[in-house]
Amino acid sequence: MKIGMNLFLWTINVTEDLFPLFPKLKVAGYEGLEVPIARENKPIYVNIRKVLDDLGLQCTTIFNLGARLNPVSSDKTVRQKGLDELKWAIDTSRGLLRSEALVGPYYSAYAVFSGKGPTSDELKWSAEVMRDAAVYAGDLRMSIEFLNRFETYLLNTTGQAVSLVDDVNHPNFGILYDTHHAHHEENSIRAAITAAGDRINHVHFSESQRGTLGTGLVDWIGTVKALKKINYQKWIMIEAFSKDVQVLSEKAHVWRNSFPSNEEVYENAIGFVRNLWESVAVD
Repeated sequence: MKIGMNLFLWTINVTEDLFPLFPKLKVAGYEGLEVPIARENKPIYVNIRKVLDDLGLQCTTIFNLGARLNPVSSDKTVRQKGLDELKWAIDTSRGLLRSEALVGPYYSAYAVFSGKGPTSDELKWSAEVMRDAAVYAGDLRMSIEFLNRFETYLLNTTGQAVSLVDDVNHPNFGILYDTHHAHHEENSIRAAITAAGDRINHVHFSESQRGTLGTGLVDWIGTVKALKKINYQKWIMIEAFSKDVQVLSEKAHVWRNSFPSNEEVYENAIGFVRNLWESVAVD
């Protein structure tokens, strides 16, 4: 199991201004970073990778799609545009950043709603686009993130994500299990994780109020017990959100910070996760 830090706490668009943070995260004990990607910051991806290499840090990439690129649109042309954008994200992740995984809620447009639950056609269209993307991705791991009902309507639970992953049926395609979303949507954390099993190929540790780990309501002991039961050994990425990151804070409805400083979040989280992992045993 490896511990990394998601950069959404600082930005959705990584620039060179953020580079001085990277050695601080390395010193704190993180083994890798989760880098948001979008076409807007493509020119500096090579520079990001160089800084990571110099520090001995690995990375994963996180990505989403907007309404004009929606994989569940009834318009086939829009779905194809979504697939083309996913292929760009795959190329960028695999080539420029040498990412270990491309993760996120890219199975549908982020924060776009229909006013009702998912239809069978929408789920079928999503599976078709995801299958094509997974084949294109080759050995790059893909991990889809189910979200709470306030951020998407297509996949809100681990079980719904399991169904889509099974429909895609590709070995590199799995579930990003996020503790924040699961806390809001699952009836039983342990049952959700154990039922998904090895379909879970990426994990976000994020508090119920998006703040410092251990200060909210997430069932951390139950989460770790279940992850150990399924023998989870891939990345655990720490994720917290700040009201100061525009666009993301608006889409995710983060109107206040649940922590005194970004430093407290990343400095405390690494020890919190390590202590949890070492002290919690499987029942």
